[in-house]
Amino acid sequence: MELKTRVDSELLPYVAKPSRYIGNEYNCKSPSVESAQLQIALCYADLYDAGIRNPSYEYCYHFWSSQPNIAVERFYCPAKDAAALMKSQQIPLFSLENRTPLSDFPVLFFYLPELLSMTNLLAMLDLGGVPFYRNQRGTEHPLIIVAGPALANPEPLAELVDVVLLQLNFNALAQINHLLLQANRAGWRREQLLQYLASLTGIYIPGTGQPAWNEFGELRSVEAGAIVPAEAPLPEPLHSGRIPIHPLVPLGELSSPPLLWGNGFRYRYDGLAGRTADQLPRCVFPAADALVASVLEFGRSLFRRSGLGNLSQFYYGDGYWVDLFWSVLKEKMLSDAVEVFVDPAEQRLLAPIARAEEIVNRVKSEGVRLYLGGALPSLRKMLNIRLSNAQIREICALWGGLGWKSIYAYFLIGLPGEKDSDLTAIWELSKQCQEKLNEAGEGQFLPVLEVFSPQAQTPLQWEKQEDASTVERKMNLVRETLEGSGIRVIAQHPLRAMVRGIIGRGDRRTGQLLERAYFRGAFLDGWDDAFDSAAWQTALGESARSVPEATASISITAPLPWDHLREGRERSLLKEEKLRAFQAQLHPALKEIVSVGTGVSIGDFEQRLSRPEPGLVSRGGEASSGSSGTAGPAVQYGRRGRKRQLPAAIVKRKIRVRYSKTGVSRFLSHSEILKVFERTAKLAKVPLVYSQGQKPLPKLSYGQPLQPGIASIAEYLDMEVEVGQEVDLKTAFNQQLPNGVQILQFQGIFSKATALAAAINRSEYQVVFPEGVMKAAWIEEWMRQTEVLTERAFREETRTVDVRPFVAEMALEQNCLFTAIDIHEGRTAKITEVLESLLAPHGADYRCAFIQRTGQYIVSENEKKTPFDII
Repeated sequence: MELKTRVDSELLPYVAKPSRYIGNEYNCKSPSVESAQLQIALCYADLYDAGIRNPSYEYCYHFWSSQPNIAVERFYCPAKDAAALMKSQQIPLFSLENRTPLSDFPVLFFYLPELLSMTNLLAMLDLGGVPFYRNQRGTEHPLIIVAGPALANPEPLAELVDVVLLQLNFNALAQINHLLLQANRAGWRREQLLQYLASLTGIYIPGTGQPAWNEFGELRSVEAGAIVPAEAPLPEPLHSGRIPIHPLVPLGELSSPPLLWGNGFRYRYDGLAGRTADQLPRCVFPAADALVASVLEFGRSLFRRSGLGNLSQFYYGDGYWVDLFWSVLKEKMLSDAVEVFVDPAEQRLLAPIARAEEIVNRVKSEGVRLYLGGALPSLRKMLNIRLSNAQIREICALWGGLGWKSIYAYFLIGLPGEKDSDLTAIWELSKQCQEKLNEAGEGQFLPVLEVFSPQAQTPLQWEKQEDASTVERKMNLVRETLEGSGIRVIAQHPLRAMVRGIIGRGDRRTGQLLERAYFRGAFLDGWDDAFDSAAWQTALGESARSVPEATASISITAPLPWDHLREGRERSLLKEEKLRAFQAQLHPALKEIVSVGTGVSIGDFEQRLSRPEPGLVSRGGEASSGSSGTAGPAVQYGRRGRKRQLPAAIVKRKIRVRYSKTGVSRFLSHSEILKVFERTAKLAKVPLVYSQGQKPLPKLSYGQPLQPGIASIAEYLDMEVEVGQEVDLKTAFNQQLPNGVQILQFQGIFSKATALAAAINRSEYQVVFPEGVMKAAWIEEWMRQTEVLTERAFREETRTVDVRPFVAEMALEQNCLFTAIDIHEGRTAKITEVLESLLAPHGADYRCAFIQRTGQYIVSENEKKTPFDII
């Protein structure tokens, strides 16, 4: 059985969110493998839900998709339920585009978004049948290249991967791409390819260095190895011209990414004017790569164009914000058919979007993040954060007045020199900020407790990390002081933070720790519901280095595992900045800066607090006079009225549609199908009628919902459209709908008609079983029963329901079961409930069958009509 068929029948029906594994997104490409000279597996070392939001990963995809002779296919780390099933069923990790096994690709390019994604890389290699360690892989195995923000110190992966890309940019990708094609055409040996790659700027070949240890097991140095770089035959000129972006927009619903990624202080002060290369801010994490920074700057430009002007610099661009903004922007670009490019030379995102209000409002609804470090100025200065408590309160008042509903205030627990009094001060500051929000309107101040983890390439890389029990005590102290205040505290898992710190400063022995943790169940640990503390505790207990040793402070004269990296920061500059930190001195470049957003000058900060932005609409008021230079009208922030003021009465028509849901699209849920039709209507330029109110929704009404995994050729919906431009609805939609969803029939409704959900009272199904699974005697026994009880999950409880009264017919013809399920007074049985009650007593699983809804009807005593017959 081919892999595609096995995935559809043995994996997708059994996983919690099958839409993660079907691909089929808007703008996805099916590469032509036959004409390609080279195949590349582009792997995101985390869940699909996170990877489809990540701009850097998607830029890599568009870069290689735009290259002739290259076939690129995407891989994501499966969720734990899918990974367990793939192992038990021996289904290899497969690509979304063509269901190609990972091991079939000669080159694997992994993007690692954060430190805890290193175990996700191991999970993907394991599921793909690729040996972990470089010395276990031969010429028949793929070359493994890694890149991403997790690699400020790549030494934990040094024995596992072949190539580390320390600087992710288009020049580097173009050079790697050129050498890979050259190697393929000329038949270079792997050692020869690595020699050429080693000569490139920003490339690290772990095989070129070997660590030396002293008699106590301490790192003495990393010595040069046997591979001598050779001058690479690079293209002239390097890749130039704009790369088109056709953003990948997923069909399925995405899980909310974790609030705490451990990178809250990563982008601090990237945009400071006049900052020179040697003026390093004291940040806990290294700076963002240029591709993410370009999305960040583009987001700020949209804030300016929406009427916020220079206030956009007050908003902070952390990883969560960038990923969220990119998702919203992709939706907007898709529906408006905006042509978007990336300028490789300048790392810029170019998108001529005239109106930004929709994007700004959707991003604002998620809340804004304020990175404080500590509740007292002394701790904030340690992190180069220049903010007084009075300024923090004024920022909360400003953001609250502009309509932000939530302010997430990030505090670091476990900073060097921290005292309990520093922690109890969080209560007083949080209370004052909440009072400011209450005065400005509605708003919630949410303290977020992150744990300090010293990281490579930062001024605090030598410091001790407190153990998990100490951090837990400190967090409990903060919770106790805030108890009864009505302020909700969000806290990072202390052990997860400690693990992140150990990996971040680890040497090559840390690779064995990662392996032990993975084989005990640790991967996807960046997600709150997947972090396996027991697996990590066991792995840490078995590690060659004890936890106290791995988390202890490091002598400032001791060699560090990453010292040999050519792209590392100068140790002398980091030492100088560390000295300033412990003297509570700000970097000279920051003395006139308020540390909010990208860094705001004191004068600009005071000016913005004293007067509103020109063109900005205040809460509940009219637009102020003046020109804001925006491309569209100023936007109103804060609560809107319940009814929108429409310019004129809309002439509308209701249309009934029958559509199919087959192929991989049958694994979409009902709510996901709703989103598909709303998005497709925009693409097809079909003017849907929307409801009025604070969150306008399209006027679409459906028949009985269908569970994921069940196909149908008889799904119905009613839609209201604006009249004024006649369109061929079927053709317009079918040109834009994803594969597997197609409109089969439509008809206008010109008189009052009963809603679909109220009119339809019968659904008919066809269930095809594998040979020998279903027996006629089981059906006869089931139909003779007067009561068939099954468990049904509701939102907060499980109830016992009787499904027997709803089954009108059931018959078996060879391996095909036909059944009809009725609806009585708004109550019915799900086809899955009926099949489970039929098969489970005999040890069979209904999910092995192909289930398809073949009809929905309105049945009376003597008639059976379709929903089209009653309009």
